[in-house]
Amino acid sequence: MTEVGTTTLRHNPLNAVTANVERITYADGRTAVRKELRRPAGSTDPRAAPWAASTDPRHWNYWRRELEVYRDDELRAQLADTGLVLPEAQVDEGPDGAVLLMEDISGTPGTHFSLAEHAALARACGRWQARPAAERPWTSHGFLREYSTTRDVPWQLMTDAAAWQQPLIRETWPPRLREAWTRLLVHRDALLDLVAALPRARCHLDFWVSNVIQRPSGEVALFDWAFYGDGALGEDCPACSGGRPTRRTTRTTARSTAATCSTSAGRPCCTSPTGASRRSTAPGSGQETRSSRATPIAASAMP
Repeated sequence: MTEVGTTTLRHNPLNAVTANVERITYADGRTAVRKELRRPAGSTDPRAAPWAASTDPRHWNYWRRELEVYRDDELRAQLADTGLVLPEAQVDEGPDGAVLLMEDISGTPGTHFSLAEHAALARACGRWQARPAAERPWTSHGFLREYSTTRDVPWQLMTDAAAWQQPLIRETWPPRLREAWTRLLVHRDALLDLVAALPRARCHLDFWVSNVIQRPSGEVALFDWAFYGDGALGEDCPACSGGRPTRRTTRTTARSTAATCSTSAGRPCCTSPTGASRRSTAPGSGQETRSSRATPIAASAMP
């Protein structure tokens, strides 16, 4: 098929795995999404060190993981009838990396979900993660600890009174919220140990509103599987509680996931109804911002 135009989609430019993400328009008006993955080179840009690509299949930023996901028929079968779906994709691997040519999904992006749609998404997540998953040699291990502790963060600002008095900071972070965050940081290692000891599930690990689109059929397409791997049962729940999580939204999604996991797996889902978080930029290997398209290319017609 003849390409007549491309549009670069939002992604994380610091992530060394992602070379580019773009929407392709073909001559007949149909569209697809092309994502280019880089094989790690011998040297790494120091600015991208926290996002360096890895050749270790268990590392959270293993460069081949997403193409392995799209080739995994068992994962597609595991998602069947849960309410979640893995988009169709063609994978072309070469000496310098790989190209994913994915179907362009039409529907409602997660950033526009209602409270009921967030709850339905959480239930779908619970149905999926209650199902046993076969071991894969390329899934991530220890994501939460590694991802959250490998960033160069100026922690000294936590005790810098002048920094907290900056107008924007003072208005955004009231004393109670600051105190809660400080307690979280003080006990971070113990909390990470606790999460590591919880019942396990195969998790998406980047399960937030910019990575989901609900099709008109009601199924939710889930994108950006670059971190996919071992996690605590229910670990995906806090991130799927909405772009601007409120206590009500977070509580609803947590309870929905917990109830579904418990019913399906016969075990309690270990989630916290106060664990919501919001990411201002896509943390994954380059999740694109997708919007509804009038004529997305169907999987069966992908070139």
